[in-house]
Amino acid sequence: MKGIIDANLLLVLVVGLNDPRLLGRKKHVAEYCKEDFDVLCGVLNDFDRLLVTPNIITECSNLAQHAVVTADGALARAAQSINHASVNFNHVRTGALLY
Repeated sequence: MKGIIDANLLLVLVVGLNDPRLLGRKKHVAEYCKEDFDVLCGVLNDFDRLLVTPNIITECSNLAQHAVVTADGALARAAQSINHASVNFNHVRTGALLY
């Protein structure tokens, strides 16, 4: 099954993977907690593939800067947490598939 994740939930995923203690405390993730992150990971594990468009990546990157998150390697760590360890970029039409 394929899915798409929006920038806000991708940010929750990235923040949770980097430092879950920031959830509920930093801008753009203040309304989320560790339990929300755990639920998100559980839901994402049900998908075989997740689509992340270039616009979603850009917006998440911008939000991450405001949330004081180090973005280096964050998408690769996000991919690992979703049952798969590789990121395949298809820049022509679909953006990035996390799978």
